[in-house]
Amino acid sequence: MIINLAFLGKMVFEDPLGKSKAPLAFIPYINGLVSKDFENQSKNNSFNYGGDAKIPIGNGLNLDLTLNPDFSQVEVDDQIVNLTRFEIRLPEKRQFFIQNSDLFSNYGDSRDGRPFFSRRIGKSPSGYPSLNTNEYSNQPLNTTILGAVKISGKTNNGWSIGLLESMTSDEFAKISDGQNTREELVEPQTNYIVARIQKDYNDSNSYVGGILTNTRRFNLDENLDFLHKNAFSTGIDFKHQWNNKDYFFDGKIIMSKVEGSKESIARTQNSIVHLFQRVDADHVSVDENRTSLTGTGGTFNIGKQAGGNWTYNVGFDWYSPELELNDIGYLKQADNKIQALNVSYRTLKPTKNFRSIEIGFEQFSTYDFEGNHNRTQYSLNSFLTFKNNFKIRSTAAHKPKIFINTYLRGGPRWRFSEENYFGSWLISDTRKKFTYTIGMLYSKA
Repeated sequence: MIINLAFLGKMVFEDPLGKSKAPLAFIPYINGLVSKDFENQSKNNSFNYGGDAKIPIGNGLNLDLTLNPDFSQVEVDDQIVNLTRFEIRLPEKRQFFIQNSDLFSNYGDSRDGRPFFSRRIGKSPSGYPSLNTNEYSNQPLNTTILGAVKISGKTNNGWSIGLLESMTSDEFAKISDGQNTREELVEPQTNYIVARIQKDYNDSNSYVGGILTNTRRFNLDENLDFLHKNAFSTGIDFKHQWNNKDYFFDGKIIMSKVEGSKESIARTQNSIVHLFQRVDADHVSVDENRTSLTGTGGTFNIGKQAGGNWTYNVGFDWYSPELELNDIGYLKQADNKIQALNVSYRTLKPTKNFRSIEIGFEQFSTYDFEGNHNRTQYSLNSFLTFKNNFKIRSTAAHKPKIFINTYLRGGPRWRFSEENYFGSWLISDTRKKFTYTIGMLYSKA
């Protein structure tokens, strides 16, 4: 049986002098929960209160505050079965973190990493309790966000500013054998800081920016000694555009340092992101006496992004073996270098038979820091839209070299056979009530 009592209100205060374009807004809430588990004959009563506030502080900046935020009405994540070796990066859906999120995320994704991933704040607890015989536990689903403050906006003279700080609480699992109860810490109190700044130049055709992040954990128990005590990253980025923004050159450089116990650093070295224990790797090895790791990463791209039928770009990414961003960012795989080339053609006006024609060619190669050439792929894609809004999508690829360092999770590089595939699909007019897609895919390895 569950009884849920809630109150949600909103108060908006207009500026009587008219100096502020945005009103002050306060949204308090009270939430009570009474539940009973008849199977275990246990009761759970809770009472929560908190609220959000938005306060304009002038010159294009806003101050957002949240105290014990209520995310009960946030859209739930889609159910995904992860059959890969890597963590799935789910989208942010919480309003507090979505608002002005572009100021923090416009440092941008490189192809497999980013320094700030807001879903880390309020995530599921990292630890699991140690249970004795006949014991069961009630594990918290998420970490409680005690409060957060955010300053964000863009000033009249071209400065984009973002500052976010959030504190999460200790989280305990409640353990019982039916008669006796106890608690065990499964997530320590943690402070998160993200600072982002960017300055526009050259009539907004160019900018230079920077980012800084820090994750600090307090009171780590022995059972949570596998977590980093401190994680820090800092980076700079830039972009220059010319010829009416048709052409561009951009780049990002990031540096990270994580500190913790010998157990936490050894765990990081052995994780799927790093795999220092790989049996055929001569350039990395697990050092169980280390208490910190320092790495770098970045990306550079140059090309033509608009103006005419043709666009193209060439880029290069790197993630050094010791780069680690996953305390408050996202990093899929370290020890990786990626070279990429993209060329595309598109019609700017309808032709006799087509509304639009898009054709693209992509090529990329990957290497590790030992110099192994792990992968090369060439692909060709086309998207033809007929006058009746039917479409034909086609794709073809040639993969002459495929080695994967992570496939055996610490074993040697895994070699796949050369692969070629081709696919084509007919897509009906998506404006109609009844739509369909017919196609085929052929692959040969």
